[in-house]
Amino acid sequence: MCTATRPDALLLVEDDVSLAICVAEFLSRRGHDVELAFDLASASCALARRAWPAVVTDVDLSGPSGAEGLEVVTAAAALRPRPAIVVWSGCVSERLRREALRLGADAVLEKGSLWELEAEFARQLARRQPTGAVDGADRMRDRPAAEGGSERGRPERPAEAATVGGGAR
Repeated sequence: MCTATRPDALLLVEDDVSLAICVAEFLSRRGHDVELAFDLASASCALARRAWPAVVTDVDLSGPSGAEGLEVVTAAAALRPRPAIVVWSGCVSERLRREALRLGADAVLEKGSLWELEAEFARQLARRQPTGAVDGADRMRDRPAAEGGSERGRPERPAEAATVGGGAR
């Protein structure tokens, strides 16, 4: 397994190809290294191939169980070093939230805002970096407000906020 990975790299697991490409483009333009996996099999291969600082996964990957993303969470949580794990779903119930967190997810978000997704991704990476390291929140803080930066280190949502699927899929 290759361990020479950029500290802000992430594996994005999403079965909706157009949504995955949109999210990857948004995050790439914001300076993140993004690799896509569209199903459980390709996610499993990507997890085995290299170390990932972060994994963002949808829950329903169009498989037979309708919850294959939870298998991605379990597999990612078993890795060493353990990546930050964010579940991003179109329909987050309290039951899903509890199960994802029990299996090892660090955060569970409702699909919608790409700014919120990036901010959570940056928070989770910052929790894993040694003190003094530059993280995604520092990059956002250094950007002008017009580009999503803020003094608080969280992105401000501009009027044309980056959202997908009308807030849910």
